[in-house]
Amino acid sequence: MIPIIFNPSSGGGRAVQYKEEIESLLIKHSIKYRLYMSKSEKHLRQLVKKVSEKGSEESLAVAGGDSTFTIVVNEMINNGLNKQLAMIGVGSSNDIPKEFNLETIEKSVLAIKKGKTKIIDLGLIEDQEKGGIYFIGQANIGLGAFVNRDVESSRFVKKRLPQVIQGIYSIIKNFKNKTVPLNLYIEFDSKKGYDSEWTIALFSNIKYWATGKLLLPDAITDDGYLDGFFLKKSSFSNLIRLGILASKGKHTKDKRILIERAKEYGVKSNIPFFIQVDGDIIGGWENPAMFNQVKIKNIPRKIEIITGT
Repeated sequence: MIPIIFNPSSGGGRAVQYKEEIESLLIKHSIKYRLYMSKSEKHLRQLVKKVSEKGSEESLAVAGGDSTFTIVVNEMINNGLNKQLAMIGVGSSNDIPKEFNLETIEKSVLAIKKGKTKIIDLGLIEDQEKGGIYFIGQANIGLGAFVNRDVESSRFVKKRLPQVIQGIYSIIKNFKNKTVPLNLYIEFDSKKGYDSEWTIALFSNIKYWATGKLLLPDAITDDGYLDGFFLKKSSFSNLIRLGILASKGKHTKDKRILIERAKEYGVKSNIPFFIQVDGDIIGGWENPAMFNQVKIKNIPRKIEIITGT
């Protein structure tokens, strides 16, 4: 019997509509399960520890979005819980499940049935004052983080626009207000570095970003490296063009783009910046943790996950 933690607040609260479908598929494929519904992020963290300690099962399944999976991974590691992680994507982006051939709920449930696993690397944001945060997918500084903050804040507006429209509006706003590009010095494995104005600085363990865009086609989740995508100062029209090309992974030859691969990155700036990790801003969108420098590392073979085929 596999324990399943369900985060109904994923996808802006829309995840709950998939509960019946998930349970129906579990029954269809003769998978015995125990379902636990989280009530808040704090409760989600408590459930990870409680459920893991309560049962002797090798696996823990989680239904939620990318940020839910990363919260669970951090709780597993911080509490020394050695479990296989199964993921059912019901969030807004679901870039992490897509990486592991878990694009649909049925594929995710079938993966639990088959039990094929893979040991993967994780990223680690390391800061002496704020501690470390692990991530499965990516960490980003710049435009993606600003858009995330704007979209999150809009959840509390009664007449909310669709998320795609909110994202486009936020991009326009941030270009107009000149919140991007950011002046950052980015170092790669302590060997070379670039001091420039960056619109996007993305450090990734997976290929996909921003709801399925194939931003880093050559990224591999168990190669001991994090792939970096760095976009220099860019116009709004060029960003839209690159977004269209990135949907098919055909953007990488643009002269404004730098793609790197490193075991460790260092980021420094005279102006404090905040970081988005797998869909959530560190510290929260209302009062984000601010950094002047940070190290972002690959941690090899850190967790075992259940994958699709």
